[in-house]
Amino acid sequence: GQKILENLVYNGITTNNVELVDGLQNDCSNIIIDNVTKDNEIIRFAGAIDSFTPDMIEQYRNVFLHSKIVVGQMKVPKEVSVELINFCHKNDIPIIITPCRPKRLSISEEGNKELIDKITYITANRSECETIFGTDNIEECVTTYPNKLIVTLGDDGIMYHNGIEIVRVPAVFTKNVVDTTGAGDTFNGNFAAFLSRGFNLREAIVKAQYASSMKIQVKGAQDGMPYEDELDKYIREGIEPVKEKKERLISDEVGTNNEVINLNLMSFLAPRQKACEQFNKKYGENISVKVRSDLQNLIKNYESVVSEKYASQLEQNVEEDLNIDEKKGGE
Repeated sequence: GQKILENLVYNGITTNNVELVDGLQNDCSNIIIDNVTKDNEIIRFAGAIDSFTPDMIEQYRNVFLHSKIVVGQMKVPKEVSVELINFCHKNDIPIIITPCRPKRLSISEEGNKELIDKITYITANRSECETIFGTDNIEECVTTYPNKLIVTLGDDGIMYHNGIEIVRVPAVFTKNVVDTTGAGDTFNGNFAAFLSRGFNLREAIVKAQYASSMKIQVKGAQDGMPYEDELDKYIREGIEPVKEKKERLISDEVGTNNEVINLNLMSFLAPRQKACEQFNKKYGENISVKVRSDLQNLIKNYESVVSEKYASQLEQNVEEDLNIDEKKGGE
């Protein structure tokens, strides 16, 4: 506990309302990381977090009342989360709920639909969303809760509804994924910070995405979380988004296809040139061979047609692979 406090102070976090309590174990987790996908599975062992009680909300009411935004995870006992949500709703304090224990927010449980209505923002991954709403139709979920439900979809980016239409924010392409542990915490922390500074919903989401992209390039839940100046630099330099990756793949594949055509052409020409060299050497002649200009133009035209058709087909294939909605302008 003391080490956690020291780390918070070191990073400029106010700890006036953090208590050290004797006789309780800190919460801990076993984190299993897939060496191939870099995805993680977290096995949690609750400790101090289960000691929270609903009366703490009233005890710290002044802290909440002076907060620009509140973030909750549904990790504390449910009755505490319910008390917090009701308090924020009653006092017009924006609250973000990132449901680490999504079953506690399932709409199949009585009273949870009304509870969801009181939450300002819900940020959930695909699995959490499916658990809460009992369906794998993410589009239906975000449409039902416009400007409230934000669903993170990994390589497929983020989806939410802006009140008019479904918005798809492309993922930030990250070349060197090391460890996804803490990516969600990084996203939510930055999302809350940027909203509290007056950024609109989409702007806050995009900036939080870049922060999360930085995190997953470093091992450990906290070590990769960027400082503000590091994030600003990262955004300025620009990281290749998934859509740009698609365009690069198309260009590379078409270029490769043209190279193959040229190699095939040379495979016919090279032995004939070799034969001329040998004939000239033996008989003292000066015979040469080259591709007829009309045939060369024909091949170039063929390359152009093939490239265009290949690019069109490849774009369609990559489009399907990356699940990017071109009709919405890549949103």
